[in-house]
Amino acid sequence: MLTLRKKTSARTTNSYHRFYKYNNIIKDLGVTIANQVWVSDITYIRTVKGFCYLALITDMHSRKIVGYDLSDSLELNGCVRALKKRYLSS
Repeated sequence: MLTLRKKTSARTTNSYHRFYKYNNIIKDLGVTIANQVWVSDITYIRTVKGFCYLALITDMHSRKIVGYDLSDSLELNGCVRALKKRYLSS
């Protein structure tokens, strides 16, 4: 007899929180050279043991990944390690 597994999904962004939301100050900025603006994001990766989180830092001009870190939690440490990897590799 087969049973259906319950699908687990990652909790995505909740924009309706009590914390301050910062304005997008680079929205109308014309990026003309590499390393002028970096942007970052976190994506969820499903594994057999659950989720892990990939923090990426991308150069906005060249669209190249300049730093990354794979972590098992959404804590700030993963993003900081991604930024430090950028400085250590230059």
